[in-house]
Amino acid sequence: MFGIGANSRSRPSHCCASSAASRNVWCVFVAICAIHMLLLTINAWRLAPVSDEFGHYYAGVCLWTTGDLSIFNVNPPLVRAIGTIPAVVAGARVSAPTGSGSTNRPEFPLGRELFCSNPDQFRVHLFQGRLLCMLFSILGLCVVFVWGRQIGGDVAGIVCAGFWAFQPQIIAHGSLITNDIPVTATMALTAFLFCRWLATRSWRNAVLLGLSLGFATSCKFTAFIMWPLLPLTTIISLPTYVCSIRYQLQLATVFVISIVAVGAIYRFEGMGQRLDSFQFISQTLTGAPMLADTSGNRFQGTLIGSVRVPFPKQVVLGLDRQQYDFDRGMLSYAAGMRAEHGWWWFYVYSMLVKLPVGTQLAVGIAIASAFCCVVPLTMSGKVALVMAIAILQVTAWQCGIGQQHRYIFPLYPYLFMLIANTFRTNIRLAVTGIKMGLLCTILACALAAPHWLASFNYFAGGTWSGYWHLFNDASDWGQDSYRVVEEVTEYSQSRHVQIFSSVIGEDVLRAIGLPDSVVYSDYPSHNQSGYYFVISKTDLVLDSRYAGVLCNADIVKDIGGSHFVFLLD
Repeated sequence: MFGIGANSRSRPSHCCASSAASRNVWCVFVAICAIHMLLLTINAWRLAPVSDEFGHYYAGVCLWTTGDLSIFNVNPPLVRAIGTIPAVVAGARVSAPTGSGSTNRPEFPLGRELFCSNPDQFRVHLFQGRLLCMLFSILGLCVVFVWGRQIGGDVAGIVCAGFWAFQPQIIAHGSLITNDIPVTATMALTAFLFCRWLATRSWRNAVLLGLSLGFATSCKFTAFIMWPLLPLTTIISLPTYVCSIRYQLQLATVFVISIVAVGAIYRFEGMGQRLDSFQFISQTLTGAPMLADTSGNRFQGTLIGSVRVPFPKQVVLGLDRQQYDFDRGMLSYAAGMRAEHGWWWFYVYSMLVKLPVGTQLAVGIAIASAFCCVVPLTMSGKVALVMAIAILQVTAWQCGIGQQHRYIFPLYPYLFMLIANTFRTNIRLAVTGIKMGLLCTILACALAAPHWLASFNYFAGGTWSGYWHLFNDASDWGQDSYRVVEEVTEYSQSRHVQIFSSVIGEDVLRAIGLPDSVVYSDYPSHNQSGYYFVISKTDLVLDSRYAGVLCNADIVKDIGGSHFVFLLD
């Protein structure tokens, strides 16, 4: 398919290819990297701040300015600290919020105020910060290439790199100052280093694994899933190792180094506090019914309450704040259904409608090959399979929220590794099917460009009508506010225009330059005829009132896959 390493699918990963073939492999990989970086850069410039970036931007600048780690503590501070370096170097400063309770999230309104005060400067600094955060996506690309090549050979590495580089959602979110792609990439790196450590059991690899695990946990708390999975995966894949004193000492070293790494990110603030000294707000940790602005600690007066927590204070409180959201439940939407909670099948469904058909084909072939024992799993393949199953189980269990499909991103690298494992077979049909899947994925990426964030696969309706499957970060996350203002301004020159976009908000639209003549309203006026009504696709699926008014209206334009322009008679 690629004209390189024609027999590499049957060649063991430890064998050395010819120098000419090796150069060709690296040339192809460098080309893929260059294209991926270009796509990320284009996306980073053209996208307006998405909803979460307002909070990350404010919290990052506040961290550099005041040192306050409590703002946006549901996510670790590493990614936003990196993403706001250009803004802080340029002189951006904010003051710490006052009067914010444990259940309040002041970073979002304050971030919007910061944007509205100087949107042009905000845009430049945001773009520069996104360029730094793009390095995480490049890291993920390198990991899946090297790991895939190790498992299945040269072509397998190139194919895995292609699935990462041309995945629409990775391009879309890899350009943002958010935590999802960084934790995906660093968790993949940790799993790869874990396999190397199991193969060698060297102290050097143990130290690298510890640093990587700490780095991943400092990107997002999702990486905590790997802490119990490391020994569990060893028991499954190499049970004889568990009884080794060398293994036990090195595993303890891995965890100690990881704890120190996480502590360093938080400046070691509040490490070692007793568990019963915290004031929690989640029902899980207070043991009390869910009530607003209440706190407690179910461990007070118990033996476990005297245990010293080895993590910083804001890690514990951030996990508690996150659990509060899961306990309380949040507005969720999928497949035309709206609820105040999520569903166990939400993330599987989101992959079925968001992943390109070509990627689904390749993953299906890989899973079938693995479970039918057509291709025996290597140790790396077993690690990938265990990680994939664990992530699916955890996401199904935490079903309080059904609106953020990006939470399933950490699963992707392990699916790609199962694809790489299929290249170890001599079944030409399976390998050819995976290659065709990659070509279809590249085609889907090109057809969705440059609206990758709002893209759905062909059978889900594509960018035009896929929005009815999912909302929020899957369709309109505020990414098209610049284009919405530009289009609405043009339409307002010839007709009356009314607009509603609760995700973006009137304050942001006016700050960008929405004309005063454009009416911002959540419902079309009935006393006007022949005018345009612009609405976010998120609002279109969440409010049934629009169905009766807009069902007979003509759709004039689709703005970026996130908004429709209706012409009302």
